[in-house]
Amino acid sequence: MQRLMEKHRAGDDGFTLVELLIVIVILGILAAITVFAVGNMGKDSAKAACKSDSKAVDVALEAYKAQNNSAYPLAMSSLVPTYLKTAPDGGTHYTITIGSTLATAGTIIVDDNPAVAGVTGTCDTVS
Repeated sequence: MQRLMEKHRAGDDGFTLVELLIVIVILGILAAITVFAVGNMGKDSAKAACKSDSKAVDVALEAYKAQNNSAYPLAMSSLVPTYLKTAPDGGTHYTITIGSTLATAGTIIVDDNPAVAGVTGTCDTVS
């Protein structure tokens, strides 16, 4: 029995350096793929949240207009809390406001870069 164990061990040298390096490279490639896939999810979720918030504000504007003699509100505060539970807050990704003059009343304004004043865009440009 002991001879069988010695014969078995004699041919078992373990993994070679090349085999270990191949495994490490494969794990590195898988890790890189995962990091890039997860990194894009944050951008996609910010865009989806912006679109959802824009749609909620649009529905609230139309509900306000229907109940107020076909007039749009001139401030987001007019929609809260009756038509919107809270005003949309995109944090550092975006801000959503509504037109504050009679000429722009009823329009939704998306600021896709709140850090830079006066830059507007769409939810598709949110990062």
